[in-house]
Amino acid sequence: MTKTIAYEIHTLKEGKWQLDTIHERKDDAMHEERRLYGQSKHVAGVKVFEEQFDSVENRSATHVLYNEIRGQKKTKAKIKKVEEKKVEEKKEIIRPKAKPKPEKKGSATNYLLMMVLGISVILLAIVGAAIYFSK
Repeated sequence: MTKTIAYEIHTLKEGKWQLDTIHERKDDAMHEERRLYGQSKHVAGVKVFEEQFDSVENRSATHVLYNEIRGQKKTKAKIKKVEEKKVEEKKEIIRPKAKPKPEKKGSATNYLLMMVLGISVILLAIVGAAIYFSK
């Protein structure tokens, strides 16, 4: 699975945008957005972002799915501007690729085992030579 998609809900409170919740499904995010905007009078605006991350390419793309602020009436001209802004707001972030992890060298147990085997071979050769030359 190389692509992951997350839906972020940002709320406007006291003049500041802040991340409220993150969802994996678009339907859940849109339902939560309607609930937040409709029930809470402290929320002055709501935005829903769709963020796609590709782990193979190490790239992220974000665009706005929904944007509404209290007190702003939407006319047809404004709706067209919002649609144009959606295209403009689509960003692509390129992150540097992660460095590969260095290969793990042998553990202490492997090192000890190889030493014991090496010494055993040397001793076996000495014993074999002693038996051969003693006759």
